[in-house]
Amino acid sequence: MRFCLLLIFLFPAITAARVFNYKEGGVAAYIRGTGGTNGLNQDTYANSSGNGVVVDGKSQYNYGGEIGFMFSPTPTLHMRIGAEVLQSQAAVGSGASAAGVPYFSVNSSVFVFNPNVTFEFVFSNEGNLRLFGEAGVGYAIINATNDYKMTAAGTAALGSVTDYKETLTGNALSGSLGVGLEELFTDNVTFLADVGYRYLPVKSLKYGSDVKNIVKPAGYASGDSVVNMDGSSRKLNLGGIYAGIGFRFYLNFF
Repeated sequence: MRFCLLLIFLFPAITAARVFNYKEGGVAAYIRGTGGTNGLNQDTYANSSGNGVVVDGKSQYNYGGEIGFMFSPTPTLHMRIGAEVLQSQAAVGSGASAAGVPYFSVNSSVFVFNPNVTFEFVFSNEGNLRLFGEAGVGYAIINATNDYKMTAAGTAALGSVTDYKETLTGNALSGSLGVGLEELFTDNVTFLADVGYRYLPVKSLKYGSDVKNIVKPAGYASGDSVVNMDGSSRKLNLGGIYAGIGFRFYLNFF
């Protein structure tokens, strides 16, 4: 009973003494969600779906998430090491002849795993609010899928190709540049919000499995380069403006 009374009297003092201080926050785990634009449009499939074929559908947005750790070498310089995933908006399209005869429907999507390192530079720190700039670089692993459902007219006109799914893989360097703010949420947890631009061009891809497609009805083997109808490399642009929100959990403040 005496011990309980002692805790009751001491708890307000302990609570009052527990004041968050960014200078004491040298290490933190974080989670983060993002959404933004991309430059994909129809590039995953439009230029590889037959000469003279009219296609529709497009992808314009990415969404994703990230987990990682933040370290503070100095009060104004932070380093984040994160594992980010990005998913493109699915492009659900179709292809037809110039006269409007349906040839196929296609469902296209792109998934990216992007381990990255980001540096934050604190511009100002007023109480529990601080503003920062961020610059990062990553190594993106890209996996794209085009799932074609052919019509009888499409099979007849496009090299006797039947339904197929092509899987495309590639690697690319990514970059990001942005600004953000951090505000105390509760105890040792802060809330983050940032906006910026992501640079993520994919200059070449390879087939992840054997496939007989419209570009080459005789078939490609896994590992072959992915090209368009004119023989040029199939390129993707996953970059664009992004916005993110998240939480940071400081590990050395208890």
